[in-house]
Amino acid sequence: MNGVVCPPKLRGNLFTTGALDNIDHNPSATTAKDSFHSTAISLVQHPTNDNCGNERGVNVIDENVAPQRRVKDLPNDYKNVPPVVLKTNDPVIPKLIGPIMPQLAENASSLSKELDWLNKVKSLCGKDELNNEDRVLCLTPALISAPG
Repeated sequence: MNGVVCPPKLRGNLFTTGALDNIDHNPSATTAKDSFHSTAISLVQHPTNDNCGNERGVNVIDENVAPQRRVKDLPNDYKNVPPVVLKTNDPVIPKLIGPIMPQLAENASSLSKELDWLNKVKSLCGKDELNNEDRVLCLTPALISAPG
């Protein structure tokens, strides 16, 4: 109905960010027979107290369609994605203005906490069996910036 493929619970008129990552299995294979390539897409919506978005009213189940053993194919527009090709051999790259990395002094505490977390995960990955005390919290911006 909206011309896009997205989860039906996605709310309308709400700031949404997306992240894409490639998924490769056996990328060194010389034939496609033993390899797999795909893309993972994550959508995150950011509601606020002032804006929790709108219900989109999308009904993905058509009650008039008889149950079938086979799921209907997606339209070709969703399945066949043309490759992206740079149309010039001499692209214009804008000049960098400002620092690439933030000042370390401003983020020293956050970087220290992140490094501690990574070292904890690394030590747990080396264990054959985990104990009840071997817990790792998800590292989120809230945890990084939390005092203590």
